[in-house]
Amino acid sequence: CESLEDITLPAQVEKIKTGAFSECCNLTHIILPQELQEIEENAFNNCRSLLEVTVNSNVTIRPNAFKDCVSLRDFILSHGCDITIQEDAFFGCSNLPQYNGAVYIGNVLYKYVSECKEFCVPDFVTKITAGAFCGCQALESVVLPDVVDSLGEKAFQKCENLKSVRLSSRLSEIPYNCFSECLNLPEIHLPFGIKRIGIGAFSGCKSLENAILPDSVEELRSSAFFNCSQLKRVVLSCSLKSIDSSAFYNCCQLTSVEHAKSLQSIGERAFYGCSSLRSFPFEKKLRSIE
Repeated sequence: CESLEDITLPAQVEKIKTGAFSECCNLTHIILPQELQEIEENAFNNCRSLLEVTVNSNVTIRPNAFKDCVSLRDFILSHGCDITIQEDAFFGCSNLPQYNGAVYIGNVLYKYVSECKEFCVPDFVTKITAGAFCGCQALESVVLPDVVDSLGEKAFQKCENLKSVRLSSRLSEIPYNCFSECLNLPEIHLPFGIKRIGIGAFSGCKSLENAILPDSVEELRSSAFFNCSQLKRVVLSCSLKSIDSSAFYNCCQLTSVEHAKSLQSIGERAFYGCSSLRSFPFEKKLRSIE
C-alpha cells in the first residue's frame, strides 16, 4: 500500500487486525471509526510518514500497534473517548510530544522520560499505562492525583531508587508486577478501595517492612510479596478469604501476621521460607492450607 496516504474506515469496523496497514510508508492521516474496539499488534507498524491519528471510540491499543511510526505527533481523541494503551503500543514513536517530563495520549500517561527525582502526575491523567515508569533509575518520589483510576502492569517495575509513592484513592487494583523490584521502597500506603493485589505486585521489594492491607482488599494473588526479605509485619484485610500460592515466599524477616479473621484458605508455599514467623493466629473459618 505504498500509495495510500489517508484512511477513513467505515463506521462499523470493530477491529483492525495484526499487520493490517503495516509499512504503509506514505500514510499520513487516519480517522478511526466510531465502533472500533481494538487495534491489534503491529497494525500500523513502521508507517513512517504517519502524522495524525483521530480516535472516535473507546478502543484498546495492543503492544506495538504503532511501532516505529517515527513521524507521529498528533493522537487526537474525540470528546468522551476512553482508550486503553498496552505496553509499548507506541514503541519507537520518537516524535510524540512531551510535557512535564512524560508522553501523554489524551488522559493517559504513556511514558515517563525525565531524569528528575520527584514527579507529580498531572491532574488530567486518569490512567497510567503498562511499563510507564519501568526502569526509571532516577525516580525517588511519585504522587498520583485522586483522579487516577487505573495502573498498568509493571507500571513502576525496577524503579530501584523509588522511596516514596502516594497512590490515588480511586484505584481498585495493584496489577501484575506493578512495583516489583523497587529495591529501596520502605513503605507503601494502600488506600481503601483497592480490592486486588495482583500477581507479583510487590515481589522483590527488599526494603519493604510492612504490608498493611485495607479492609477493601478481597484478593491477594500469587507471589504478591515474594522475596520481600525485610518484611516484618503483615496486617490482612477483614475481607480477605484466601492467600494465593507463594504470596509471602521467602519473607525471611516476617514475624507476625494479623487480622486473619475471614481467611478460609492459604495457598501452596504461601509462607515458605518465613523462618522468623512467630505469630499467626488462625480463626475458625480457615478450612485449607496447601
